[in-house]
Amino acid sequence: TGGNEKVRTLFSYTNTHAKGIVETNKLRRNNVNVRIDGNLSPKLYYDTKLTYFNQSVDNRLSTGDDFNNPMRAIYLQPGNISLEQARQFEWFDDAGLRRQHYWNPHTNGGENIFWMLNRTIRAEERNRVLGMASLRYQFTESLSLLVRSSFDQIFENQSYKQYNDTYTIADNGNLSLDNRHAVEMNNDFLLNYNTLFGEFLSIDVSLGGNMLYMRNEALNTRTNRLLKPNLFSITNTSEIRSTQNGSEKKIHSLYGFATFGIKNFLFVDVTVRNDWSSTLPKNNWSYIYPSVGLTWILTEMLESSPEFLTFAKVRASYAQVGNETAPYAIHNTYSFGSGGALGYAWRSSTLGAKDLKPENTKSTELGFDIWLFRNRVGIDFTWYKSNTFNQLLRVPLPTASGSSDKFINAGNIQNKGIELILNATPLIIGDFRWDMMVNYAKNENICIELTDELMEYTTRGRSWFTTYKMVQGEAYNQIFTRGILRNDVGRILINALGLPVTTSGQTVPMGSANPDWTGGLSNSFRWKGFNLSALIDMRMGGEVFSVTEFYLKFYGLSEATLEGREGYIIDGVMESDGSENTIVVTAEDYWMSVGGRSIPVGEPGRIDASYVRLREILVGYTWNLETSVFQSIGLSLYGRNLGFLYNASGIIDPGMSIGVGNIQGMEGFSIPTSRTYGVNARFSF
Repeated sequence: TGGNEKVRTLFSYTNTHAKGIVETNKLRRNNVNVRIDGNLSPKLYYDTKLTYFNQSVDNRLSTGDDFNNPMRAIYLQPGNISLEQARQFEWFDDAGLRRQHYWNPHTNGGENIFWMLNRTIRAEERNRVLGMASLRYQFTESLSLLVRSSFDQIFENQSYKQYNDTYTIADNGNLSLDNRHAVEMNNDFLLNYNTLFGEFLSIDVSLGGNMLYMRNEALNTRTNRLLKPNLFSITNTSEIRSTQNGSEKKIHSLYGFATFGIKNFLFVDVTVRNDWSSTLPKNNWSYIYPSVGLTWILTEMLESSPEFLTFAKVRASYAQVGNETAPYAIHNTYSFGSGGALGYAWRSSTLGAKDLKPENTKSTELGFDIWLFRNRVGIDFTWYKSNTFNQLLRVPLPTASGSSDKFINAGNIQNKGIELILNATPLIIGDFRWDMMVNYAKNENICIELTDELMEYTTRGRSWFTTYKMVQGEAYNQIFTRGILRNDVGRILINALGLPVTTSGQTVPMGSANPDWTGGLSNSFRWKGFNLSALIDMRMGGEVFSVTEFYLKFYGLSEATLEGREGYIIDGVMESDGSENTIVVTAEDYWMSVGGRSIPVGEPGRIDASYVRLREILVGYTWNLETSVFQSIGLSLYGRNLGFLYNASGIIDPGMSIGVGNIQGMEGFSIPTSRTYGVNARFSF
């Protein structure tokens, strides 16, 4: 970095090499940043920035119940085959063809893990370029205009090679190539005016606009009929399959925001924004959303506040946020394929929704911040509530309509909760100081309403284990599975084989992954140059379904299957006549009846997701040198994700199953979580 008043330049380069827990998983990344800014004249300021990002990833791991997930393979590898034996993963037959050493020939899920790591090869490369240029002209001390243009462009290439004798493919190997190009461009302006009217009133007003353009293009080319084994060229095939798609959208916006301050103790923030989106029909493509906020600093207003009160602030806000949808949801779209002399086209089974409205979220927030006893005690409290309306849902249509489904606007999803942070300094004695912080959060996410005709909506369709639904009046994203039938007083119903009677479909609600509450505790101790800190976080409530544990039980590999191997009687009553069950079964009988991949009963796989985790411990020392070169040198040792103080599940890391979006509460053959230990040195000049 360097420069003068007119030109300042910054250049940085970062190189990263990382290896994953699985030995063939690697990452290489290069980042180059260049920024040049300065003043063309006393009133005209310019700023330019260019970033180039290159990343290569080898063998990004498949996850969950995917047959190519190496964690699935290692869990289910037969116990009488050692890892050293498995490392001899290939051999060559008399014809010179490469063959796999395996233990369950030509079946999904019986693959040698080291063949999977070395002969099913993923390669990804991403190149990304971001650029920005802006000019700001200062007309007067109070009035300025900013104009800016930026772009973000991504080129991504992926290949997936599977060698001959990999069970999940066809003749002589498989090759898949993916190419994606995405670009986003923004052009905007911002006119700002700010001034003071004596010591009474301050005004900061801005008016702006934005033009957003986004384009995505994707091409997939694949074959599973290579002519010459393991020659991974797309021309080495008798059959090429390709798909190509893309999308474009534009959003134009005008917005304004203003802050009015009264004597530095009362501030009012007002915003309004109008968007026009190309993804909505013309009569609805314009939507306006405002917000207003109030901040009142009580201690600044009072000429003399109580001695114990150091600082006090209350705040309140109301906001609306609009949101558009994905491209082409309002149109009947078509796909094209080869066939005959000219090929053919077919219409999507989803009917275009020509009357879609923008999604709208209305939010209210109240809170306060208080510091007491010369900042020895602090309280930060927030209450919030938001309701989201007009969400985009896909609902089925009658077969006679010619379409399978369509998009509609529906729903009222409410998100309500509190957040509380307590800061305290319980002890200060000489050079010794003890600081602590406690935080607590509770959130309720409830489906208030769908439509007059719709009482539940499937957010993620049936997998082999679970179905996710929004149910009116219930917590968002309820998990449904196959369950065990019980009588009116809750006793398990037993069939003629002495095993539980189960539902035929995934119809039994099992709660959701949402926690009842979350929290944390941190403590920091300082004495002269020494410092010691520890951080604990906790999550209470919520349901987890461990696919890993369920598989292990089905195959008799879990410790839980030891109980009952010599025979036991399930506590329940006979389905036929209600009499007490007296039939002896084994653990194998039970887990074979409720397990399996095709029709498992999820209820026995439900686990409490509560935990208390030791997140971090840090110990360090700082030398205050005050020399001509160094002011201070600090050295610290730290450990992160050190383990659980309490884990209700007892078998997994519940944090691995939290998930995102509509897939939460599912854990399946996850990569083990890792601890991190490190040394940090800091030099102050």
